[in-house]
Amino acid sequence: IDENGNEVTNELTYLLVETYNELDIHSPKIHIRVSDKTPEDFVKLVLKCIRGGNSSFVFVNDNTVIKSLINVGIQEKDAMNYVPIGCYEPAIMGKEVSLSGATFLYFPCILLRLLKKHDSFVSFDSLLEHYLAELLLCCEEMAYMQSRCEKIWPLINPVPLLSATFTSCVEKGLDVTLGGAKYNTTGCVASHIADCVDSLAAMKKMIFDEKICTLPELKNALEANWKGYEKLQLYALKKCSKWGNNDEEADSIAVKICSFAAEALAKQKNGRNGNITPSIYGQRVVESGEEISALPSGRIAGTPVSKNMDAVTGMDKKGVTSLMNSVLKIDMTLWPCGTCLDVMLHPSSVKGSDGLQALCSLIRTFISRGGSGLQFNIFDAQMLKEAQKKPEKYENLQVRVCGWNSRFTILSKEAQDTFIQQAELLP
Repeated sequence: IDENGNEVTNELTYLLVETYNELDIHSPKIHIRVSDKTPEDFVKLVLKCIRGGNSSFVFVNDNTVIKSLINVGIQEKDAMNYVPIGCYEPAIMGKEVSLSGATFLYFPCILLRLLKKHDSFVSFDSLLEHYLAELLLCCEEMAYMQSRCEKIWPLINPVPLLSATFTSCVEKGLDVTLGGAKYNTTGCVASHIADCVDSLAAMKKMIFDEKICTLPELKNALEANWKGYEKLQLYALKKCSKWGNNDEEADSIAVKICSFAAEALAKQKNGRNGNITPSIYGQRVVESGEEISALPSGRIAGTPVSKNMDAVTGMDKKGVTSLMNSVLKIDMTLWPCGTCLDVMLHPSSVKGSDGLQALCSLIRTFISRGGSGLQFNIFDAQMLKEAQKKPEKYENLQVRVCGWNSRFTILSKEAQDTFIQQAELLP
């Protein structure tokens, strides 16, 4: 839709998608702004590309994104005219230097930091309260460090040529590094929510509800990377609530954390007289996982962590509908710098006209219930295994990694294995 709310999908819109599909390329990635006004035949055209293996698309919900931008002070006309940049982050082109990935917070690392400070809590509510306090402290520390960086930015790398393209910079006589843009935002990416939720849910059940271990015993298990504590680890993995299954216990924890984190981040100031704008997604899941120690969820140190708004790999046992129901409990309008859910489906589930209509219905439901970003991978585990063994036969096989596409065969083996594992565990 345009800045006046009119649907403006046109012949060029279709031509761009058709040409991309004919070229069979994985880059550039393409953002599809969708709303309840978007023509269904256009949505189906994009879905045919994805189903056919050309998956460098992300759907971004205008209804949610525009509301989230207005909520943080973007004028309605500017918000209506936003442009998705990077992976799926909205920006006001020509009026904002969107530092969408400037700084990060890792939800599970904050929990581990808390556990280093405490050996007991009187209740799970007390544990959660302490976690949120630690989260707030991390938000404040992050903003302080980011502000210091931005205050020396104009001394190290001013950008007069870029600034000259901003009307507001010319009017103010200020470089963008000094806050000359109309909107001076800094994005903070909050990541790996599923690992944190699963860990807190496991602690609730094992320590407080069932009392099968104490917090010191659990901390010992984590310190040992679960070696010698395999029975307890199995309980954490198999018997405790998991994010992504429409499980009220896990989902209520996620809602509390996400609401608190978004509001805490939005109150933080940057170094250019602007605010921190929060986003919630997780990327570099292999690389980040290598740096994160064992978690109460049963996760072993160094293994991949959860991606974007997804469940931990293999922990969503009840299908895509339950996964979406969990995610849609989060108020996405609190995350104006972007969120995204990745959905992996087996090709057999989306075959023919019925399969295409089912995909389209997923998107329509996601939009109507307040989702933000949505993207797909459609393949089976056997094909991925074959591609791993015989890469020369699958040079054109694409995967949607996080907010970008890649040829499957050029990924590291560790990254390939995460896709294979996810495909094998499709419910």
